Amino acid sequence: SYTIGDKAAVIANQDNAWNGKTIADALRPGFGNTASLADKQFNYYWGNDEFSMGSYAVFGAGQWFGLRKTLQQPFLHTHFAGEHLADWQGFMEGALVTGEDAAKAIIG
Repeated sequence: SYTIGDKAAVIANQDNAWNGKTIADALRPGFGNTASLADKQFNYYWGNDEFSMGSYAVFGAGQWFGLRKTLQQPFLHTHFAGEHLADWQGFMEGALVTGEDAAKAIIG
């Protein structure tokens, strides 16, 4: 799941035991004791990522619909992909779909 703002920084600086307990506590009301079911978790703090600089794309009102087709257009031999170009904007799945589309366009 996504955490944003100050919460993201707080959660990113916790250890796996704290994260696991927090997740189990959050799931308990709806699913009972799930602690034994989750054997792994992965936490990545995008705020420390040198390439994303901590954010998925955030467009202003109406911008995404107006800019998306333009941003999807290849330029010379460069094709573009990423969550910012996808129907699933803001999610990893969108990045995967547009990456596959760009690869297919390159391969022909």
